[in-house]
Amino acid sequence: MEVKAADLSKALRRHVVPLLVEAGFDDVTGRRFWRHRYGRIDHVEISSLSTYRALTAQATTASFVVRMAISLEHYGFENDPFHKHHIAMGPSGPRPNENQMPIRGVVCPKDAPPLRLGRWGWECETLWRVTSVAEADQAAVDLREQFTRYALEWLETEWDVQDILALLHWQESRLFIAKSENGSHLQLDAELPGSAIRNAHIAMAENAKKNPHRGRKATQ
Repeated sequence: MEVKAADLSKALRRHVVPLLVEAGFDDVTGRRFWRHRYGRIDHVEISSLSTYRALTAQATTASFVVRMAISLEHYGFENDPFHKHHIAMGPSGPRPNENQMPIRGVVCPKDAPPLRLGRWGWECETLWRVTSVAEADQAAVDLREQFTRYALEWLETEWDVQDILALLHWQESRLFIAKSENGSHLQLDAELPGSAIRNAHIAMAENAKKNPHRGRKATQ
């Protein structure tokens, strides 16, 4: 029987959704989850491939990518001049898209290789390939394990804005703050040094520095 995105959704409802809701991600639409905490928003999105993308990737529409993002109270979308006026609202508050948040990342498949420096920069394997109903269920189990092992911890961490600011001054285009051995990572979505977006991130971090809260160190 051909596996479909609906088969993955059923598996996710069994194995992953209860874990996310228990962790506080109770603002939900489809496979997009937000958690609102004292001005901070954490986000998880589990996206299946379109029919065209599945065809070109030699996969199925049950194959998927897992993205996550964090917006801190003073280093977040509300302070971002490029996004703050374009945020959707939900019943529990703002629902920024993953690409509107300053800290972004992916959860890679369980057995994916580590991050590697390729011809065009840092690379990782983000696609969870699902070719059967049984694989959909196993992928959901594996994803739950990744969340339990490290991803939920990353999404719980109060990242130290002093360290974030220091990273933003590095002459690097990819600023990682957390990595796992399978390529999963979180990074500051600040583009190239000297760019308008990098400068906006520096300004946001400078503003966040006025907040007395100190969090976990963010290191490359």
